[in-house]
Amino acid sequence: MNYIFINTISITIGKQDSFIDYISNPGTIIAFSAILVSIIGLVFSVRYNRKTLEQSFTHNKLSIEPLISVMHYLKAIKEDREDSFELINSGLGPAKIKSLKFHYEDNIYIDIMTIFREKINFFANMIDANLSSSTYLNDDYVLAQHDRIEIYHIHITNAILIPQLKDFNNKIVLKVKYETLYSEERLYKTDLVFLKD
Repeated sequence: MNYIFINTISITIGKQDSFIDYISNPGTIIAFSAILVSIIGLVFSVRYNRKTLEQSFTHNKLSIEPLISVMHYLKAIKEDREDSFELINSGLGPAKIKSLKFHYEDNIYIDIMTIFREKINFFANMIDANLSSSTYLNDDYVLAQHDRIEIYHIHITNAILIPQLKDFNNKIVLKVKYETLYSEERLYKTDLVFLKD
């Protein structure tokens, strides 16, 4: 006799776990822990990278920041005296000069020699006009790193004039508006004070 055995496969459909059972299951706890750690790591890395980018951007801006100043040079021999003022960029980046203005009393001038001509009646005979000059800078003139430009030079041929000229010159204020490479506007302001002999 032949017997046919039929194996019956029975699938037991068990009762579905409750939410509490699902949450307390070790596999679920490990999965949620991994997700939580990943999210926390992502948040910290985004915050750290953001701070790093901000610091890098600040560093980059400062690494090309222009530094404008004025230097006074004096050459005095007996009765003659030569004074010159130079605008210098001692910074690491270029400065785009937007305006260079001389303020005297309540007036604004783009050329210092105009102030001398208007305010000093002895200009012609006590100051050597051939050696006296003032520079007018066009808008958007670029003063490169370590560059300098003479903004005015005056040659005084009569020593009697020096105290009066010093007093006059000390009332002049120079204002220079310039931009950095990042188009940030800066203002440099200084008195044009004569050095002592």
